[in-house]
Amino acid sequence: MDTVGKQILFHSPQEDIFKQAMQQLPQLSNLHVSNAEWIPDIYQYDIMFFYVEDPITTYRTHFKQTSTVKWFDKSIVLVTNTDRMEESISLLNFPAIKGVVSVTYLEANMSTIMKELENGSFILDSGLYSQVSTFLMKQYKRREPISRFELDYTRVPVRMSQSERDILQLLLDGKDTTTIAKMLYLNTTTVNSYISKLIKRCEAKDRTDLVVSLIRKGWVNSVK
Repeated sequence: MDTVGKQILFHSPQEDIFKQAMQQLPQLSNLHVSNAEWIPDIYQYDIMFFYVEDPITTYRTHFKQTSTVKWFDKSIVLVTNTDRMEESISLLNFPAIKGVVSVTYLEANMSTIMKELENGSFILDSGLYSQVSTFLMKQYKRREPISRFELDYTRVPVRMSQSERDILQLLLDGKDTTTIAKMLYLNTTTVNSYISKLIKRCEAKDRTDLVVSLIRKGWVNSVK
């Protein structure tokens, strides 16, 4: 998403909650701030940062009841306190939600977040990787009962050795480093080295993000 010409809204019932984050952005006429309980013209904004103390109530108030808005054309980043982030994961099925972050993460990464939104990336606070992985697994299981995910090597646009393939599959199976080392007759240092290289080559942030990426990119098959 190119943010040039896009209308950007920062919404929070608390004054100055976005002040530090917005200081990282140029002073543009397309930046808007609101603390209104209800936003009647929400349809005009393309990118929205919502500070939410109660994620579910915010969803029902601003998004669910506004059925005329073409949400697929919007990008909404939920910003909340660290202790409420996990609750926000339940809203990831809503098409316009493009990220869930804490206030501190937003303040530290505002410029990067805007660039990632331009590239169509999903914005996720580093403290949520594990929870989102679990959430995605549950969503897949709910749609179609499965026993496991199998890596489909033909879909992966990255060359891999047999050992790397085996390690990726065991990560999908939820195995830890020690278990993988025992099953493949390798030492843990070698396994960690393989995993670090795979994380880098697959452009993931860590091993949890690596597993999530494999699922979201469609590089796995679900097996009943």
